[in-house]
Amino acid sequence: MEKIYSILLTICFGFLSLNGQQVFFIQDAVEINNEGIGIMPATNYMYNGTSKSLTLQWVKTDTELPDGWETQICTVESGDMTGGICYQSDVYTNPFTIGSGDTLGFKVNFVTPGIPDDPATGIAELELFFYDPLDSMNVNGTSGFRAVTVSTGFSDLTVNDASFRTFPNPVISTVNVQLQNYSDVKFIEVYNLVGQKVVSHTVEDQRSIQVIDMMDMDEGLFFISLLDQGENILETKRFSKVR
Repeated sequence: MEKIYSILLTICFGFLSLNGQQVFFIQDAVEINNEGIGIMPATNYMYNGTSKSLTLQWVKTDTELPDGWETQICTVESGDMTGGICYQSDVYTNPFTIGSGDTLGFKVNFVTPGIPDDPATGIAELELFFYDPLDSMNVNGTSGFRAVTVSTGFSDLTVNDASFRTFPNPVISTVNVQLQNYSDVKFIEVYNLVGQKVVSHTVEDQRSIQVIDMMDMDEGLFFISLLDQGENILETKRFSKVR
């Protein structure tokens, strides 16, 4: 139980209750890798699991930025194919509205000075958080964004990184888990917000999508963990359950 509490403390940095409600970034962090030419976009999504539309405030902090680089925040409504609303690099905070049950995309454009004949090099990092303007002392959610430039000859090295994805999110009846480049996952466990294990699933074939029944679970936020044969946690993500 101690190990799941420690991972919960880490994951909850990206999610804090907004007056007891559920508003959070889908991923804790997003990383983009390319050749460092022009704009390097990285997108994360926020979900509003409350029963009402909310007006919140986002704030960006450039934690690491190579010389000549800039960052822009864009908000992208679900289904918007135009690229959304983008703000100039000197805009560090702005209000936004997200409807009940809606998902809102936050795209960070890492604008590099690189051109095909002279690509940019370096690592850029940005932290984006949001809060309720009526309670400005409380940070309600945080997401990290990272851009890493790679040479053309090595741009495919990140393809073999082990990871997993869950879908759909939010979940109504079942959550599907797709393992990507993992070879040592033996168990999948689901925990509620107070650290109680509510599902234990044995992985028989890591190449297949794992289907986990959540039909009888109450609405709320859950954490899903991959474990190896020794029951060591390999990776944890969160998802929400709705009726």
